[in-house]
Amino acid sequence: MTDWGPGPSAEQMQVIQQLTPEAVHAFLTSEGWRPQVDEREVDLWTLTDGGDEFEVLVPTDRRIRDFPLRMYQVLRTLAAVQDRPLSTVLSDLTNTGSDRMIFRLLPSGPPGTIPIFNGADAVLGVRELVMSAAYASTLDRPLLVQGRRPQRVMNFVRGVRLGSPQTGSWVIAAEVALPEADLDHRSNGGPSFARQVSLQMHRGVRATFTAAGRPCERIRSSLSGGVRAMECQRTCARRWRASAGTTRRSRSGSRGRSGSRRGSAPRGSALIRE
Repeated sequence: MTDWGPGPSAEQMQVIQQLTPEAVHAFLTSEGWRPQVDEREVDLWTLTDGGDEFEVLVPTDRRIRDFPLRMYQVLRTLAAVQDRPLSTVLSDLTNTGSDRMIFRLLPSGPPGTIPIFNGADAVLGVRELVMSAAYASTLDRPLLVQGRRPQRVMNFVRGVRLGSPQTGSWVIAAEVALPEADLDHRSNGGPSFARQVSLQMHRGVRATFTAAGRPCERIRSSLSGGVRAMECQRTCARRWRASAGTTRRSRSGSRGRSGSRRGSAPRGSALIRE
């Protein structure tokens, strides 16, 4: 899917010129692509999705004269495979200092709109979901019902940002800034608290969706995966029901319909239908 008309503008080409092959490689790895052939100027990457196979040629040297055009073709392929606007894919590639958790709501009504009260509830629900995941990341074992949030959790949540709107049904993006250690694949240390929160959000939402509709006695098996009363309440906000799983957007290493971009985590994107 491309929202750039017949081709990119001069300004957009300048943005593409700033992309690094390393960032694109990290993105492709996180989306399940695999490198196949390393040439002097391009790398061949392939993705198998069901019975379909896709491939892209990624330029490896930004000094190549047609580097922006080649990278534009990579972006077009990714946008088509993921069925996302090209500008959104480019945003993921250029914003590599944070984990982005994307929540795509599917309310009834005109595309790109949502009833004002439902929209306000959704934003509040995302805030509470972040708080719940942050609190869970401070605990040694899962708690079905959380207690009073410590100041550390409140301070962390205050640093989480809501990203700019994207095209689609109705999208909320929560961005968690990552320290340099999380962005360095050579780092041997454990994940930072920020990365732990991103992973907890991703696990919690997916586990909640998996548990939805199951008999009560079987939900207990999902507790270790992150299902908690607060997360269920916020994910299913009001009378919305979860449909589908998470679709992550971040900076790391996971896969297209459930993961992250740039250090090694998942992009959290939940689909919620009214």
